[in-house]
Amino acid sequence: MKLCLCICTTALAIGGLLLGQTPTEKTQTTKKTTNTATTKTTTHSVTGTVKEYTQGKSIVVTTAQKKDVTFDLGGDNLTATVAPEVAVGNKVKVVEETNNSGHKTVTVTRTIPKKSS
Repeated sequence: MKLCLCICTTALAIGGLLLGQTPTEKTQTTKKTTNTATTKTTTHSVTGTVKEYTQGKSIVVTTAQKKDVTFDLGGDNLTATVAPEVAVGNKVKVVEETNNSGHKTVTVTRTIPKKSS
């Protein structure tokens, strides 16, 4: 009985991972210390579907959890690179990095779903 319970619990845990319940939004802060200074970079990445896109202004991405995340693509102290094929309805990955001085770099790339074999 104990063996059956252990196997069922393990199967449920692995099943949840296999069903694609991976995060589609992630924020990470990295510190790097050298002899001259310490730098800190914050990275916010989101994968989802483009809901709205205004070239040079903003992009809204809807995650798998139905959360809308808006990124600015224009303004002072910001560098944005958007793949030319990005359009409403496309699956994309947006990575926004902010450095020590507050400068943001936003990169938007189209993601192509992997074909199942």
